[in-house]
Formats: sequence, C-alpha cells, structure tokens
Amino acid sequence: MSQLLRREIPLWTGTIIIILMYLEYYINFDPIKTINAVIQEWTVILVTIATGVGIITLVMFTYNKYQRRAPYWYLDVWSIFLIFLVAGLGLIGTLGSHPYFLWVNKFVYTPINSAIYGMIMFDIIAAFYRSFRSRTLEAGVLLLSALIIMMGNAPITGGLWPGFLPISTWVNNIPNNAGATALFIVGGIGLTIFSIRIMLQKERTSVGVLN
Repeated sequence: MSQLLRREIPLWTGTIIIILMYLEYYINFDPIKTINAVIQEWTVILVTIATGVGIITLVMFTYNKYQRRAPYWYLDVWSIFLIFLVAGLGLIGTLGSHPYFLWVNKFVYTPINSAIYGMIMFDIIAAFYRSFRSRTLEAGVLLLSALIIMMGNAPITGGLWPGFLPISTWVNNIPNNAGATALFIVGGIGLTIFSIRIMLQKERTSVGVLN
C-alpha cells in the first residue's frame, strides 16, 4: 500500500495530467479544456498552500532561533515582521493596489533591491574575472561579447564613443537572440522527452526511484 501511495499514484497522476495537456493543445474538445482549467486552478491553490506552509515553517524556525538567542536572531524576527506587514498592506482594499502597499513597494522595496545589487556588484566583478579569463578562443569570444554589452550599457562609454551603443544593440539582437532561440529549442526538446518518459513510466526519480 505504501508503494502505491508513494510511487504509483504520483506517477500515474503526472502521466494523466501530461496527456490531458497535450490533448488540449492538439484537439479542440471542450471537456478536455474544462478539465485542464480545473487542474490549473488546483495548481494555483496548491502553490498558495505550499507558500503558506513555507511561511509557517519560517516562523517556527525563527521562533526556535529566538528561544535559543542564536546569533542575529533579531534580524530573523524583523524579516518575519516585514513579511506580515507587507502581506497585510497588500490585502487592504483591492489586492496589490492600495496606496500604502504601492508606497512600500516604490520607496522601500525598490531602493533596497537596488542597494543589494550595488553591494554584490564587487562579487559579480570578481566572478566575471574568474569566469571569463581568456584561455581559449571560445572564452575570448565570450569575453569580447560581454565587454561590448557592458560598454554599450554604461553611460560613460556611450559618451566617450557613440559607436558602442549600435554595436552592443547588434550583438544583443542578432547573435544573442540566435543563441537564446537555440537554447529554448533544446530546452523544449528536453522537456518533451522528459514528459514522454514520465508518460511511459520510465522517469521515476521524482518518487525516489533511481533509474
């Protein structure tokens, strides 16, 4: 019975859902569309429940740190307070449109987010240096492309020579889009193969079975 609940039912549930999604795409049949709409609604519900469980787990973890007076416990308490404050402001009136919520998002969240990016910029530069050391031809091309994009986006380099912007735009629109398209195609093929393996009961790693 435990094997049935832990492995077979989840596998067959995933198989049925994938088949229904494929059928809706290729067959214009109203009952299938209705069933898929219900499945998507339940997906949103389950994600919301999972988010709630995550918040409860975070609160319990923070409470344990507070009881033990672990290092920097007050920062965890402060984060929990901010989570409930922002969530409460978002629930006032029409969801996500109250002036208090918009004020917090514009004048608190956005500046803090920008400040965090500014603080980690030094780490990004260090990682950029370690990752793009030109030891091979491919690494040199990647380094040159990254430098062109950076020069085109930086205001000071655009002021020094206006030609950086059109070159950066061309690199971003032509080679970058071509590579991104190939990546999306490969990802789509991989996702299709993965879904077919699930439908054929060949992919069991999600239920703890090593293939």
